[in-house]
Amino acid sequence: MEREPTPAWFFFSPFGRLSRRPYGLGLLFWFSLLAALVAQLFAADRMDADGYFIILMLALILISIFSIISILMMTIKRVHDIGHSGLFAFVILVPAVSLIALIFFLVFPSGPSNIFGSRTNWPSDRQRP
Repeated sequence: MEREPTPAWFFFSPFGRLSRRPYGLGLLFWFSLLAALVAQLFAADRMDADGYFIILMLALILISIFSIISILMMTIKRVHDIGHSGLFAFVILVPAVSLIALIFFLVFPSGPSNIFGSRTNWPSDRQRP
């Protein structure tokens, strides 16, 4: 029995495959959320609202942690879709090549059915131990 894709699978599971469009939209979601928080931080700093600034800073730290984990999980699924091991996704953590790697993952087309799943944008259909 196949599992339905859920938001938890999309953002936080390394199993399955993810095509270019959902990958790009997921990146856009996290980058937009982080940009909005940073904009609010600048606004709070100009208003001299120290309590609000501290809350926003804590929110930024928490959202940053979640976004790093989520982007890594989405990239693992994207690399699976291309047909490579998920370990290749860790190249986005190398500062000198991360932007080039993200562009590559956004441009490179999906591969055919492979060991990581028969369907794109769907959880893996193979059993895990």
